Amino acid sequence: MPGMILGDKIYEVSILFFGDPSSPQAHFSIPWLLRIPQVYVPVSVFFWVIVGLLIQTIYNRSYSDGRGSKQIGYPCTSMSPVVGSLFNAFMSSY
Repeated sequence: MPGMILGDKIYEVSILFFGDPSSPQAHFSIPWLLRIPQVYVPVSVFFWVIVGLLIQTIYNRSYSDGRGSKQIGYPCTSMSPVVGSLFNAFMSSY
């Protein structure tokens, strides 16, 4: 959903800046990647990458010991004791 909303806005702005807004065929006056539906894919990927980076940064800061060093162990051991113990049991079987 955010990819479509942002994609529509980028499409409108690209017609204003790169295309000819007065043309009845304004859709064809902008680059192919900025047209609908192609614009939805890169915008959605970019949006979710930024969201993921923000969440990962918040997660990393909340689980550091104050000096910037991370907890030792598998990454999911600090998320939940149950998930961590299941993951460790699975990894130790190999």
